[in-house]
Amino acid sequence: MARKRIIYQSQSVRVEGAEITNTTCKGVQSVNYGLDVTREDVLQFGDLGAVDRIILEAPVANLETTMYVGGLPAQVLGELLGAAISGKNVDCLVGLDNTEGQDYDGSDATIQLVSGSLTSMSAEASVGAIPTMTLGFEGTDLSYTTNAVPAPATDIDVATQSGVVVDFSAITTDTTGHYVHPQSATVSFDLGVEGLQELAFKDSAGIQTDQNNKFQYARVPSFPATATLELEAFAVDRGMSMALSDLSQKATDATNGQAGSGAFCNVAVDFGATRFLLQSGTLDAVSFSNSIGDTAATCNATFSCSIGGENSVSQLVITSA
Repeated sequence: MARKRIIYQSQSVRVEGAEITNTTCKGVQSVNYGLDVTREDVLQFGDLGAVDRIILEAPVANLETTMYVGGLPAQVLGELLGAAISGKNVDCLVGLDNTEGQDYDGSDATIQLVSGSLTSMSAEASVGAIPTMTLGFEGTDLSYTTNAVPAPATDIDVATQSGVVVDFSAITTDTTGHYVHPQSATVSFDLGVEGLQELAFKDSAGIQTDQNNKFQYARVPSFPATATLELEAFAVDRGMSMALSDLSQKATDATNGQAGSGAFCNVAVDFGATRFLLQSGTLDAVSFSNSIGDTAATCNATFSCSIGGENSVSQLVITSA
């Protein structure tokens, strides 16, 4: 019988690569993928419309998936992050099962993001919600194959709000009151990726062409990458202190660990079994908010760091909590 629809229990998402542990994602909530092609109109006198439309920019294949934090082990998340920063490729696969009305048990068709790279990641936890994370990938093409994608296991260990822990042990800024009652935490990572193009060239064998790379011959990371940690909590007493009179213009001039004076500091948040550590970051923003009807005033604090490659002092480090 012909397939009438694609529904979520008939799909499975997997990441693979030489630099990572091949893993089928658990707790997937959504997946989106496609191609973005930019064309240039060829115009001329005598014609109102374009006489041709050509591709000048390298097209981009993209895939984005959202899952519960814990859907990928901390080790695999760390490997994906490390592969992106070092310019190594990963493949993302979406398995499609043609059988309707029952759980996924193997793929009949597979969509594969070729030579992908992690370009964005965000993990969010808040009171009253299961922590989720979204991973964004870019690659050189979408491939339609029959490569098998296993079904996800059902033993996912989701974090609850009591399992989300903000760790300020490495900084000395005043956190009185505010972080006694944290409400939400969001970790994000962004890395640009550039497609490298070339003109055709000719040698003794003739003009060189490669149909597999006619739009781009490589995709490389564009540094610096950025990582941020945004925290919100009730400002019961004072909150996160920051005064411009105490702020050093250079992070290297401030006392190490004194985030309120502009120094480099480490701050982490545990999402259940996964720890996100902002290493050698800085406190960049503090804001308070209150209005009639609010239970309590809130304070928002934003930490960030600039990542310049594998050997950068500032890093987003993902480990087991």
